[in-house]
Amino acid sequence: MGLIEGFRVNILEVIGKDNLYTFGQYFYPLDLADDPITFAELKRQLRDSRMVHSEPWLDSLSDDIGFLFCFGISSGSAFYMLKGMYNSPKGERLIRGSQALRMNAPRFASNCAIWGGLYSVFESSMTYVRQKDDPWNNILSAAAASGFLKMRQGLGPASRSALFFGAAVALLEGWEIMDNKATSNVQSQLDKK
Repeated sequence: MGLIEGFRVNILEVIGKDNLYTFGQYFYPLDLADDPITFAELKRQLRDSRMVHSEPWLDSLSDDIGFLFCFGISSGSAFYMLKGMYNSPKGERLIRGSQALRMNAPRFASNCAIWGGLYSVFESSMTYVRQKDDPWNNILSAAAASGFLKMRQGLGPASRSALFFGAAVALLEGWEIMDNKATSNVQSQLDKK
């Protein structure tokens, strides 16, 4: 049972039975307002509270896991289909390609999702600890996630993997910074005209 399903099963059953939650499972706080002034005040309090906004790290975690699983399943499907077709005898290419796809693409997608989850957790932790959101968080998170996944193979492979992924993300972050500067320079020149 997953985390969200466990929450639905274990917590949402209590909501209707607890004295604090007398309104049942579908409690909507704005239903308490009888007049427009109270309604506006409740709406403002809800907007500014944690009742409406979820934790940003939780959204980031689910987004990263979902995106990287979809990326892994699509790229893994294409790669393993082509690899299976290439390594098959003539006349069985399509069958062996689809067999290789079914065997390997879900595993690759799951590995991508696990890496994305670790990356998101490390990034959110570093943002919280350092109290700033800058490219160093992404670089160190990618290095930590890939190094953590290679720990079972030993210190050497873990450090090489961390160094490789950290350098790759550093290159991507550098490219993004250069691209942002170039587009802001072009935009400022267009604004002057």
